[in-house]
Amino acid sequence: MAKIQLFDSSLVKPDYPDVLKNIQAPASTLKKLLDDGQSGKFFKEAAVELERIRELAAENEFPSEETRKNTPWIFYFIANTPLVVIDSAEQARCAINNHDVDLYLKEEALEMLTISTYRDLFPDGKASRELMASYGAAIMRSFLNGTKSKSYSDKPIFVSDEEVKAMLKRDIKIMENTFSEIAQIQKKGTGAETDKKINDVSGDMNKRINDNGQQFQDHTVMVNTQTSRNLLLKNIIERSEKNFMILLTDLFPGKKTEIRKYIKMAGYSDQEIRKFIERTLEKD
Repeated sequence: MAKIQLFDSSLVKPDYPDVLKNIQAPASTLKKLLDDGQSGKFFKEAAVELERIRELAAENEFPSEETRKNTPWIFYFIANTPLVVIDSAEQARCAINNHDVDLYLKEEALEMLTISTYRDLFPDGKASRELMASYGAAIMRSFLNGTKSKSYSDKPIFVSDEEVKAMLKRDIKIMENTFSEIAQIQKKGTGAETDKKINDVSGDMNKRINDNGQQFQDHTVMVNTQTSRNLLLKNIIERSEKNFMILLTDLFPGKKTEIRKYIKMAGYSDQEIRKFIERTLEKD
């Protein structure tokens, strides 16, 4: 499998790069999965690591040095790994089997950054605040990038009646051609050789009908998966925008310029920033 390219090469990396050389370290494990092109396993393993961080915080134990070194890298990789692109039935089935973990994982990571307990696992200081804000922005940008893909629509997409009819017409055409060919074979005589030819032609017909049905099924799975993920992505963006604003106002209280900078970094235009601020600060 090809190495998974992180989508933002300019995203600042955390300190402690040596942690990636330790093959036992969680951050190193995540990096290897990306290097090996195993995005599905990466998102699952990253979800496990976030759960471990939650459990550690719930136990109110002072985090170990290893945890403090690994945590920023875990958030870095989650923020900077592109979402799964559904451009084939195989990808669609993988997304179904993985329960859209890529979308939920990024949402969870951003939500965790809004909680001081988890932010305290980052080093103190201005550099870390900027790091966390940039990771939040990268997560939002990955969501927005998802809305710009060819498969995205903010309205449900369905397999059309025309597509169903086209599939059935292909089946009928295959059968008509096959029956015509069988009739020509039968005109030339009977016997074992004729029976073999008819069986071969019939077998080929069944295979082509099966292939046509599989192609339609693959198309249906892909369309349905794209629709469900598009609706999920739309809802996640609505929730995550508010979490992103909470993060920024916590990190930069009263600093409007800094807040606007990271909103823009997330992929919002100057014209969109004002509306973003209005809808995220309005009371439910």
